[in-house]
Amino acid sequence: MKGVPVTEVDSVDRPQLHLRQVTDGRHFVQLIYSGEDELRDCEYVTHAPTVHAFLDTFRHDMEAVRHGGGGDAGARNVTVRVLGDDEALPDDLAAWLDYPRLREACEENHNQIRRLLDGHQRGEESAKHELERRKRSLQDALMAPGTKWCGKHHRADTYSSLGAFSHTDRCCRRHDQCKMAIPSFATKFGLFNHRPFTISYCGCDKRFRTCLKVAGNGPANLVGKLFFNVVQTKCFVLKPKKVCLKTSWWGKCIKWQVKKQAHLRDNTPY
Repeated sequence: MKGVPVTEVDSVDRPQLHLRQVTDGRHFVQLIYSGEDELRDCEYVTHAPTVHAFLDTFRHDMEAVRHGGGGDAGARNVTVRVLGDDEALPDDLAAWLDYPRLREACEENHNQIRRLLDGHQRGEESAKHELERRKRSLQDALMAPGTKWCGKHHRADTYSSLGAFSHTDRCCRRHDQCKMAIPSFATKFGLFNHRPFTISYCGCDKRFRTCLKVAGNGPANLVGKLFFNVVQTKCFVLKPKKVCLKTSWWGKCIKWQVKKQAHLRDNTPY
């Protein structure tokens, strides 16, 4: 594919967030902006399989649009603009292709999160409130329309209550029951989660992905793309790790215990 594929997706039912994805065939940049164009979360990678997966998805979506909006294209409004060889790139798009600047912005965003976490651990109320604000604004904006379970905080009054897209909602409801998960900005199974989203056990995410694929409709595909390609690109597996519980006065371990240690893995893109 020639040129530079670029996509921008607004949050599902209100323009609070914008997802921007750009690649030049080597770099892949994924950024989440607020409605005020404030960078909230990002990922900058040079991992070839990630780049290829994005290009495959991009081609698939373009084919769906060309043939009348099949697949999940019908679940949202799609605007396509193809620039000619002699047509100048709009100023707002030109900034997207400055990869050094995008990478610097992404690294600074992660540094801000680390500083806030350090402040939170020191008991600074301002840092605590800012972390909660960032987490809440992202989570609230990612509730899929027509569902009661597909978001951070479900809207269902009872367990049996489902939204209009009931098959998709059942998939989300089952995933919500996953017992093994690491909340945002928390440590569990020996792993700290610095993201504003929960990280789940890979087995739970795999079942969730399969359920959405079986549903196979527009809402399910939209939820799948939002979850696996944006919110939860990582999952974790558990492996046994031998840790020392007690040492002698000269430093030799005299009591051991085997504990489960979480290790991050890449989720399969949707």
